Amino acid sequence: FFFGCPMSPEGATLQGFLEQSGASALWLKLEAQGYTDFEDVDDEAVNEACALPGERKKLKRLLGLYAEQRQEAAPKRRRVGDAPPAAPGGERAGTPDLEASPTRLEQSSPGKSCESARQRVVSDQVPASTAATDTMGAALASPHTPAPTPASAPAPASASDPAPASAAPADHAFRGVTYDDALRTLADVWGFPGLRGGQEAAIRHTLAGHSVVCVFPTGQGKSLCYQLPALLAQGLCLVISPLLSLMKDQVDALRARGVEAAAWSSETSYDERNELRQKMAQGVLKMLYVSPEKAATESFLTAMRPYPISLLAIDEAHCISEWGHNFRPDYLKLGLVRRQLGVEQVVLLTATANETVLKGIAAEFAISPDHIVNTGFYRPNLELHITPVQDFADAQAQLLARLKERPQGPCIVYVHRQVTCHEVAEWLTENGLQALPFHADINSKAPKPEEGEKRQDIKGETQNKFMSSEELIIVATIAFGMGVDKPNVRSVFHLEASSSPESYSQEFGRAGRDAAHSYCEMFVSPADLVRQRNYILKDTVTAEQVLKLVEHLHSMKEEDDNAEAAIDINELRMELDVDSTVLKTLLVYFQLGGWLVHRAILFGKYDIAYSVPVPEMGGHMAASKRALVHRLLNDYCHMKKKWGTIDLGTAAAEMGLERKFLLQLLNDLECKKEVTLKVSAPVHVYGFTPAGLEADPQTMVDYAMDRVSQSEARNMSRLQELVTLADLRRGCIVRRLLAYFGEPHGQCGHCAPCLGRPFDAEALKWLDMDKLDQKPVDPKDVQRVLDRSPELTPLQAARVLAGVLSPYLSKQKLNKENALWGLYESASFDTVRAVATAVHSTYTPKAPEPEPAPTPVAVHSTYT
Repeated sequence: FFFGCPMSPEGATLQGFLEQSGASALWLKLEAQGYTDFEDVDDEAVNEACALPGERKKLKRLLGLYAEQRQEAAPKRRRVGDAPPAAPGGERAGTPDLEASPTRLEQSSPGKSCESARQRVVSDQVPASTAATDTMGAALASPHTPAPTPASAPAPASASDPAPASAAPADHAFRGVTYDDALRTLADVWGFPGLRGGQEAAIRHTLAGHSVVCVFPTGQGKSLCYQLPALLAQGLCLVISPLLSLMKDQVDALRARGVEAAAWSSETSYDERNELRQKMAQGVLKMLYVSPEKAATESFLTAMRPYPISLLAIDEAHCISEWGHNFRPDYLKLGLVRRQLGVEQVVLLTATANETVLKGIAAEFAISPDHIVNTGFYRPNLELHITPVQDFADAQAQLLARLKERPQGPCIVYVHRQVTCHEVAEWLTENGLQALPFHADINSKAPKPEEGEKRQDIKGETQNKFMSSEELIIVATIAFGMGVDKPNVRSVFHLEASSSPESYSQEFGRAGRDAAHSYCEMFVSPADLVRQRNYILKDTVTAEQVLKLVEHLHSMKEEDDNAEAAIDINELRMELDVDSTVLKTLLVYFQLGGWLVHRAILFGKYDIAYSVPVPEMGGHMAASKRALVHRLLNDYCHMKKKWGTIDLGTAAAEMGLERKFLLQLLNDLECKKEVTLKVSAPVHVYGFTPAGLEADPQTMVDYAMDRVSQSEARNMSRLQELVTLADLRRGCIVRRLLAYFGEPHGQCGHCAPCLGRPFDAEALKWLDMDKLDQKPVDPKDVQRVLDRSPELTPLQAARVLAGVLSPYLSKQKLNKENALWGLYESASFDTVRAVATAVHSTYTPKAPEPEPAPTPVAVHSTYT
């Protein structure tokens, strides 16, 4: 191939390829670092092997050419539904030889580490999100499409809609499967006699070979739209789910019905992963659940490529769209995951998506408007009430009255903050009701366990009590509800107002899943609205912060054509004082602008826990290796209590050894159960596009700030829509809520205005958003904040007074050690920030007071 020398890719090893290409020196560098298998040579390997940018550039180019030749020479990947080709000995071709896996070989070979070592040596990598600048950008900019009317088949697209997608391929995964087959499987596995209208429409589309979007209310059986087809397909269904607890619940429920399902997460052990691979190779596993973060890693994509995947299901699909109320940057990579794994059919599932969001996510996955199944949001069994109140105490008093006057039944009370969960649950208990708190961090309240015992699982215990109880009240943050499949929740109260119509409908939708009458009421106070608006603004960034991010990226790039910047998100968020999600979103904006691509995630630091004392470790190793282990742990492991942290990059540099070698030593200890390892501190590697190398930093800043402003404006608009819902003078709550989601509907007959419930018209004046800005802010309070912490910026000072945490303020513990914290929590954050900016511009730090001279202490003359 090079220099007129033809090559045989079928038999060419990486060594032979590089040597015939005149790059023997590069092969020797790779070999010296232990990278002799092509599959192990990632960006980290190249950086370790080659010290000079020119060498890295040349090696990357040659590796790309070698990969192309391997791909051209490899047999065409079989499609889902194709019979596996015969292999010698009657085994299926393409099935991993588990008997000859590295684990089996290394267990029989003394001195070699276990497979988990090999797993960690190849760092998790996320492939470049090339779709970010084309399909996703186009999707976000596209006009929205009207949602289909609720029926068994969606309404035809209008003339303004995009043309429908092409017909399904003739050899799709469900070729030959009929709807009658689906009904028989439904009866056998779930015991249901039939499907609901929306389920039937979605499953018919899927069986016909089409991708589909399912928009169903909470609790209306979205999961069945992929679970039932998964049992009928020739291949695996890969399910993207945002919460580990939700994955576990789904897997447990499927296994209870005799369905082979599993979850692959950071908690999955090597033995469990090996069992999963074996089941996938045998075609036994039907559904595999993973998080969006895990699905995009190169290690996971590499592990999944040998197996045919018939269907990709994405739960909470509204997170894909920047226009959604819960946009998550990690979801943006799922379109690329689909293309990397060659999955032809997709099922997108959401309970809260308006027309704009639907259009965006459908365009990202090339789904025709004809294949969007929207059953509507109407829940005839839910009685909706919205009650304006003066303050939190007023809301509490009315909540207690409602709970005592209504029949007992399982109930959820939503609040905003974790501390409020405990306070309200205790208050309800004191008033004779059974109530328990629940939030994401509740296990931290468990007492410290005795030596060798596990910490109490308060979260799991609380959830189990609620599932089995007929009268328990759960006081929770919005973390409670996702994946809690309790059909007979009889009432849902919002003691404090929700943040948007989407969140509100998702939360009250957890009531009455059994179709029986249920009661839902939201209390809305002026303080709620100010707090929600401040919550929207808490993640705001300044142009100065964005410029620092751009300068940081450019300062870290390598001086070659493959310019890259490696970012430790945790360190950078502290440096810039922005939340990690905000930081990731800014980086996504730069990808959407065409300046960056996300190339990899590398793990430089590891968390470690000792099972035996360090002097006793490594007894199975040679003396030289044992000495290195002891030095590594004694000198470079920073232990706190049970867990410590090792920075392998620093240790390798100072010890004069290779990082990969040190990692193998640690993994060898883990194989002997002498330590436990967890990856920590991921480093994100971003590459500059040609446009990014030439871009004016200010242009990038302006683009990102414009996106930030648009996002804030959308969230403010959603909050205003919620305030409008509380105006009972406008009539039926349900009709107006459905109109927001693009669903026309008449008077419902079962909400507060329709039932003729009286309301105080004067109370509605409390909810005037414009009047909420009138609480004055005393400049002297800003002065007092700066006197105590003169290093604060105007934004940070405003956050202290408004009670809004940031990474820097949290690290400095200003929320716990400053009496001014949250003094203006009920004031407009914009007003607080404006006053803080004005005071900061003329502020002069006080000179430190001199230390008082020590006072001599007289000692009693007769003291002995």
